[in-house]
Amino acid sequence: MACKVHIDDLVVIQPDAAGIDIGSESHGVSVPADRDGEAVREFSALTHGLLALADWLEKCGIRRVAMESTGVYWIPLYELLCDRGFEVAWVDGRKVKHVSGRKSAPIDCRWLRKLHSCGLLQGAFRPEQGVCELRAIVRHRGRRIEEAARYVPRMQKALTEMHLKLDRVLSDIAGATGMAIIGAIVAGERDPAIVAQHRDKRCQRSVEEITRARTGTWRAEHLYVLAQALSTYDHFQAQVRAGDAEIERRLAQWPTRTDAPAPAQSKRKPQRNPPQIDLHTALHHLLGVDIAGMPGMDPYTVLRVLSEVGTPLERFESVKAFAARLGLCPGTRISGGKVLCGKTARITHRAARAFRLAAQAVGQTGYRPRGFLPTPQGPPGRPQSADRHRPQNGSPVLHLDQARPGLHRTRRR
Repeated sequence: MACKVHIDDLVVIQPDAAGIDIGSESHGVSVPADRDGEAVREFSALTHGLLALADWLEKCGIRRVAMESTGVYWIPLYELLCDRGFEVAWVDGRKVKHVSGRKSAPIDCRWLRKLHSCGLLQGAFRPEQGVCELRAIVRHRGRRIEEAARYVPRMQKALTEMHLKLDRVLSDIAGATGMAIIGAIVAGERDPAIVAQHRDKRCQRSVEEITRARTGTWRAEHLYVLAQALSTYDHFQAQVRAGDAEIERRLAQWPTRTDAPAPAQSKRKPQRNPPQIDLHTALHHLLGVDIAGMPGMDPYTVLRVLSEVGTPLERFESVKAFAARLGLCPGTRISGGKVLCGKTARITHRAARAFRLAAQAVGQTGYRPRGFLPTPQGPPGRPQSADRHRPQNGSPVLHLDQARPGLHRTRRR
């Protein structure tokens, strides 16, 4: 017969714990009943309220705090409590609701304190302050690139309305040749032959082809829209370059692990919108190894992963724990040795997205690690699925149930 355990019957292992329910206008705080006559209080979300909240927790002898919030309302209080020396755990509300018990909105902070005092809550991952600062800058840089890309179709529309067919001769009007020609048009140049001289030497189209595509009308309203779109695009690009300088300055403040020169970078197609700094050398000195030289990885990808998880990966127990934190491991719903669901979770972590893009890049380049046997092709007239497990050159076949005992494929629902 199953025994039902109430939350009040559990052993308290963290007596100096408090719970905070974060709101947009006020925060509800709960401390143990023996610490203050009024164990549950409400503080304003303004700065003076946050300071009073931290002072009250220090007065009550609280050392550990669990807070639940949505959005970014929790960040100012989180940073203030960390500076005061508290052990703060920001918990996900979706995980709190899975713990059975009596819970209502007015006493949400009291419920959080009970769970945290019994050790039933696990704080979300948040790197140290230096990594958080770098992460904010890298994310802001990515948003500026996305906002700048929105004005490329607007410039294309203005050119089309003036009957300038640059998109027919240029694969990307936001490239070196396209932006030089658009800049000359906005500056007042109308001679197609002179404008076509801005062609970059790497452009595959000739000057004559660009000249024919540059013949059109010059309506004032379309030129005004084109100039406005180009000005906004250049503004965002200037912010991206300023962000590159700030990233370089931040990385220079971190402790380095080696002063050896970075290995030569392999010749491969560069990623779009990379930072205009010597990021490869900076990351090599910072990490001590050349991670950017791995297949599928480039300096910008390593920077995005570094800004999300930080450099000391010792906080993760193992490689499996690191993959589980990023959401890259398959599902673990197994009952009686049978896999109920092995679907990978939806990728939401930015570092996981960078790893997935790197894996896709490796697949596109055709790179295969040492010891990898490609899937053999079946004979003509025979379906490929019948030979997908057939070995090459008489090598033995390792089936799924041999590699992992008790793991079998389930019927697709």
